[in-house]
Amino acid sequence: MKRRVFVAINLPETAKKKINEEAEKIKLVFEGQNFFGCRFAPSKNLHLTISFLGYQDDNSVALIADAAKKTA
Repeated sequence: MKRRVFVAINLPETAKKKINEEAEKIKLVFEGQNFFGCRFAPSKNLHLTISFLGYQDDNSVALIADAAKKTA
């Protein structure tokens, strides 16, 4: 199975909360409109992507995770 893999930094809850508050304001502007398929990620999924590694198989994910642990 292929998985979307990326290296990311989790954001502090305070940052996620602030981003979510601003996103709610923006949503009001587009309420009832289909703005080119725009959608907002749930605040629990917010992060800062460092590098997108594409779609990887399970074996590659294990190797990537091991390398990331060693690096961190």
